[in-house]
Amino acid sequence: MENRFIRALQIRNFAFLWCAQLLSSIGDGLRQIALPWLTLRYTESAISTGITFALGFLPYVALAPFAGVFTDRWNRKKILILSDLGRSAAVLVIPILYVYGPFSIWVIYLSSFLLSVFEIFFTPAREASIPNAVPDELLDTANALDSMSQSVTRLMGILMGGTLILWLGTTRPLYIDSASFFVSALLITAVVLPRSGKSEVHVKTILRDLREGWGYIVGSPLLLSILGIGIVMNFSSSPIMLALPLLSDQVLHSGSLGFALLSACSALGTVCGAFVVGARKGERGLQVIKGIFFEGASVLFIPLSILAVSSVTQKGIILHGVTMVCIFVMGIGYALINIPLSSLLQSVVPDTFRGRVRALHDAVLTIPFPIALFLAGVLASRVSILHVMLLMGSLTLLTAILALSTPLKSA
Repeated sequence: MENRFIRALQIRNFAFLWCAQLLSSIGDGLRQIALPWLTLRYTESAISTGITFALGFLPYVALAPFAGVFTDRWNRKKILILSDLGRSAAVLVIPILYVYGPFSIWVIYLSSFLLSVFEIFFTPAREASIPNAVPDELLDTANALDSMSQSVTRLMGILMGGTLILWLGTTRPLYIDSASFFVSALLITAVVLPRSGKSEVHVKTILRDLREGWGYIVGSPLLLSILGIGIVMNFSSSPIMLALPLLSDQVLHSGSLGFALLSACSALGTVCGAFVVGARKGERGLQVIKGIFFEGASVLFIPLSILAVSSVTQKGIILHGVTMVCIFVMGIGYALINIPLSSLLQSVVPDTFRGRVRALHDAVLTIPFPIALFLAGVLASRVSILHVMLLMGSLTLLTAILALSTPLKSA
């Protein structure tokens, strides 16, 4: 089984893409802790923290479909490099303005928005490039290796972020994140990717390409079922991003280091889940449904366990342990959902449609994120975050049950 991972890494183009992702994922882990924690400490507001997360998703709704068109028509290598450089600059502006001024919450909001804009172009270009870099028989393995490495390095970044915030303050780890994107861009310069057969991009061609991409999705019952399930799933599960810092701060009282540990458990679970998916070939649709069930059950169990042991002595140790285990299981579910799902999209969609279909898919599935995060922030400011998590877990489990009656089950 290990041979499959080695074979994938022996492919030069995939190896460089993989190494670039390793570096940027470490920086992402740092930012995953630093940015929401900076917002929470600077504003002391759950709503502001929710807005920071939401602004990271809003651009997807409007821009992702157009990014898919450019991905299919432009040089994907240049898109990857320019996107990394843009993300490096968007992160760098936060610590600089925080120290030298002027600084306000709007700097964080704008940076979060711009990071999302550049990510919109980077993600479909990279996803569309992986099938060009590895043969189809190694596609699941390459995606699993990609997910495992991202999770491991993000885990490192998360733990580093929690520690560095205690030692150096909230903003200085963002310098490392900025540098990681810059080095990633340098590594991608060594990648050789096939050029698109189309280069001209006009308003008419963009609209035509979008219609063709959407027509391909509508004509596929499998892709339509994935969209429907994904919309409900993302609405019910996305508030976990807001829940983790609020749990650490308001319920567990463990501070930034506790937030880092919970995030690390999620990343570690994703690593384990990715290894399971990559080491053996299974039915992708059923793996996705299992992952949804794991996520829903783990999120639901956290508030139930906290409420159940609220009167128990030494409850702090018990609550931390239970919460960390649940977040770990949630990470396994994340891997079971996203790795087979990426492989499904990459394998069933032709290369000439892959960028558009992936971008349209991401745009539609992103719509619930800002809505759910904003509503979760409002609810968390009025009731306990535990009640929000009860609702999240219940809706996610319902999604898993509904998915059993869709074409995804047999995919």
